[in-house]
Amino acid sequence: RGLIRFLYAELLMALHSEPQSIFESKSDGVFGIKSGISFHLYVSRRPCDSESGLLKSQSMSCGDKLLRWNVLGLQGALLSLFVAPVFCKSIVVGSSFDRVALLDCVY
Repeated sequence: RGLIRFLYAELLMALHSEPQSIFESKSDGVFGIKSGISFHLYVSRRPCDSESGLLKSQSMSCGDKLLRWNVLGLQGALLSLFVAPVFCKSIVVGSSFDRVALLDCVY
């Protein structure tokens, strides 16, 4: 949620033509991240198992969220009307790294 608030604030700055915004206007009418700016995600431990396709829970697992962000972007549905998709350049796992579990989440 903090990232979404940050992106909204940056979009407002871009709409007011403030040069310090991370967004710039693109030719197709939406805003995109300026070149040289990237996002990196740090998680303190390996992502939980994905529950895609299962009806065990109404909430998404953290693995499902990583997969969604990797496909649709970090910006959320409302911001996607104004902003090109924002993706993570890298994911850093603090402990209990499991390559297979992480690959399940991002591919």
